[in-house]
Amino acid sequence: MIEISSLIALNSGVMAGDRSQSREMSPADIATNAVRRLAEAVVRTASHPRAADMAERVNILADELDSRAPSPAERVETMWDPAGGVPKHSPVAGIRNAVAQPLVLRYVPDGGVEGRLNFGVLHQGPPGCLHGGVAALVLDVALASANARAGFPGVTASMKIRYLQPTPLYRELTVVAAHIDRDGRKVRAWAEIRLDGEVCVRAEGLFVTAREGIASGR
Repeated sequence: MIEISSLIALNSGVMAGDRSQSREMSPADIATNAVRRLAEAVVRTASHPRAADMAERVNILADELDSRAPSPAERVETMWDPAGGVPKHSPVAGIRNAVAQPLVLRYVPDGGVEGRLNFGVLHQGPPGCLHGGVAALVLDVALASANARAGFPGVTASMKIRYLQPTPLYRELTVVAAHIDRDGRKVRAWAEIRLDGEVCVRAEGLFVTAREGIASGR
């Protein structure tokens, strides 16, 4: 079972301003990039005369990987270990998750965080636009990162999201976020997805920090 203190430790140590994302790519990172490229290509390709043969080859590779993989329970615990550094499995920021782009958030001088993304049809909602649920997922991570940067890592309690205009695919998007304030264990932050300086989606989030003693491991 994953404890709240473990989740908060991850938010505190790796979600914002992490530098390990810039390290040299491992064979596992390269393999994940290949799967990410394959998934995008499959979604973009309506049909292919060799689709059945390709599927068989992909399944052979998947079978080989499955044969060497640890049990799901063991793998989940390993991925969530705060001592492991960056959450490589994250569907937003994980370099080992083919669903992620992934998003790398950097510290900015004003005290917030900022990153850039470019989504394709794999994350499409309305025609040519980013799915609203994907936008919410990205903003959740940005909000958590901003609070962690301010020294108040926590877990999401609630989010209020405003979709101001469609968020297009295949365009460079900027993700920005900053901490607002703190009231006891409650902390708030705002985050936005922007296109050429204009806000597409805005969110405000309420987060909760760990109780004193839990956060420090006592």
